[in-house]
Amino acid sequence: FFVGIALITGGNVHSFNATRLGFLGPFLNLNDACELVVLTALLVKSYHNSDDLKIPLPLMLLVAVVGIGASQSFWLFGATYENFRAVRWALDFPLAFWIGYNFIKADKECRLLVYALFMGATWAVLQHFYHVVVLLSSSALNISNYSFLRTISYTGGGIGPVFFLAVIVMNYHRDNFKRIVWFGLCVMFVVSIFLSQTRSQILAFMLSAPLFMLIFVPT
Repeated sequence: FFVGIALITGGNVHSFNATRLGFLGPFLNLNDACELVVLTALLVKSYHNSDDLKIPLPLMLLVAVVGIGASQSFWLFGATYENFRAVRWALDFPLAFWIGYNFIKADKECRLLVYALFMGATWAVLQHFYHVVVLLSSSALNISNYSFLRTISYTGGGIGPVFFLAVIVMNYHRDNFKRIVWFGLCVMFVVSIFLSQTRSQILAFMLSAPLFMLIFVPT
């Protein structure tokens, strides 16, 4: 479960999506495979512990909205690959919420989830920085192709939410050295987000910051 989470968070999103299996074609890529591993881990754990899988009401409403949109798309444009992929991506958030809601039930599991997210996000940031350094050191980079620097391949795995999680962990620690380490991670995450040069991602991050400060109150 936690290996799958780390891979989803730390992988190159576009490279993951470009992978294919010969017998399934475009309908199963590496990102899908990681999510299937996580889902299988949930089902195995639920069966082993005889736990009931629950669906919160807000999640049911969200899936219903996605279902309405999917029905309209299939009605108007048919059962095309593009429609199937759009519905699959629309279900990502409710699926992740449902898996986390049913899997994480103990403090130890929550800590392991946090560590998996941080490991994945840190690996993604290091890949992003390497990508930028290689491009900046290339003599082929000029004003006409500088857009190659712009990418969400590494930040698309969830670095923004992990940043806010890192802020919580940093405030939790009382040891100054650990706080400096976590502060360094936070700076890396922010730099990576702004290096993506993606307006929607940067705006979402900046608008989330004041909301986060209103919700999170350190004790």
